[in-house]
Amino acid sequence: HPSRLAHGGELAIRKRKIIRPLDPRRPVHITMRSSKARGRLNFQNHRVAISKIIEKAAARSNIKLHKVANVGNHLHLLVGFKSRESCQRFLREVAGLIARAVT
Repeated sequence: HPSRLAHGGELAIRKRKIIRPLDPRRPVHITMRSSKARGRLNFQNHRVAISKIIEKAAARSNIKLHKVANVGNHLHLLVGFKSRESCQRFLREVAGLIARAVT
């Protein structure tokens, strides 16, 4: 049985899929992408509002932001969190509020 801190690749060939492991001591890289973020809907045009949304949501969900990069049509987040539920809450909140702010 593979370690719960390893996932994918050679470890999962012909094996049933399990929940992805979460190591609370290591940050997780998350990419949030939009295919419609072009022209006036580009994330760069709303960078101040988006950064405020991300910072407030991180504080509410007890998430530690290591790095945030706004690339225009997608965001890179390097975040640390203690529980899967807090990360899910953070991602739901950020996605909804950014969609509202941009449109």
